[in-house]
Amino acid sequence: MGKWTEYHFLRLSVNPPNEHASRISKALEDALAKLFGTSRARTYIDVLWISEKGDEVIVRVGEPYVPRYFWDEWMF
Repeated sequence: MGKWTEYHFLRLSVNPPNEHASRISKALEDALAKLFGTSRARTYIDVLWISEKGDEVIVRVGEPYVPRYFWDEWMF
């Protein structure tokens, strides 16, 4: 079976709610830096959608980054 896309899409809850994509990207970058170190903080993450309340987002992550930095056993 062939690949459908070279990206993974994640739906995440945001707390406290935030409606600014740049702030959400920065928060994700900071979290990755704390978890894995600064070299992995530069993972390319695109914020594609933010709910009206700012409490949920959908982000796109390039496939090369997902197995190393995110939850392998949770990806489908």
